Formats: sequence, structure tokens, C-alpha cells
Amino acid sequence: MKRVFLILLIISSTILISCGTTVYQLKSNCDAISTDELFKSITSLLIDEDFIIKQQDSKLGYLQAETMPKFNFWLGMTEVRVWVFQHVNGKIKASAKVVYTKSNAFGGTTGGSVTYYNDDASEDWTWYWNIRNGLERICQSKIIIESKKKR
Repeated sequence: MKRVFLILLIISSTILISCGTTVYQLKSNCDAISTDELFKSITSLLIDEDFIIKQQDSKLGYLQAETMPKFNFWLGMTEVRVWVFQHVNGKIKASAKVVYTKSNAFGGTTGGSVTYYNDDASEDWTWYWNIRNGLERICQSKIIIESKKKR
């Protein structure tokens, strides 16, 4: 009986550990340019890809942009693409994600998910590649991608 309980505990723990979202963060040195100039350049890239600047604070080194919500017919959910940038001490961190939400007939949110993007993204995802490559060009430094599991 103890063995069965132990096996079930191990299996359920493994399932819980494997569940979760993998968060990808792009990192690069970007000390050759001020935060104001960096954010102006990034804003230009974002606007070209139909993003709207939601928050920007050059003193704190924070910029967040999102697309307007669009209905994804294939998933039956609404999607919003999001870029977040942090520029502190000459280093830039950025993340690209898509937030999916599902609503009921009354407009209440009934579920959803988040998908983070990295360089494994399809070349068709120009909203990712144009901004990622533009960031590398602006900073004149290679981008390194780090990943971590988020529960």
C-alpha cells in the first residue's frame, strides 16, 4: 500500500512540475545609447508592427506595448500580442508573448493562456522578428535568450 501511494505521489508531482509556462527573456548589452533614445527607436519599431504603447517610463527604464485584441478563429479565443522592455544599467531585457483569453456569451473571461516567444518562432511571425532584430541592431550587441519555468 505504501508503494502504491509513493508511486502515485511521484507521478502526480512529476505532472505538476512539468505543467507551467516557459518564459523566454531576451537579454543584451545596450549601454551605447540612452534609455530615452533606445525607447524612441523601439517605439518606432513597435508602431510599424501595429503595437500601441501602454506604459513608458524612461526614468524607470520600462516600456510595454500591446496590439489591439483580435479574435483568433482557429483557437476560438481573443489574442493580444505584448512586448515588455526593461533598460537598467546599460542592459536590456525584453519579452514577447501572446495572451489568449476565452469569453462566454456574457463577456466574462472563462479561460486563457500565455505563450512566450523566442528565436524558435516561425519566420512568418514578423511582429516578433522585426522587433527582435531591430533591438539587436539598435543595441549593436548580440541577443541572448534565457528561459525559465513559470508555474
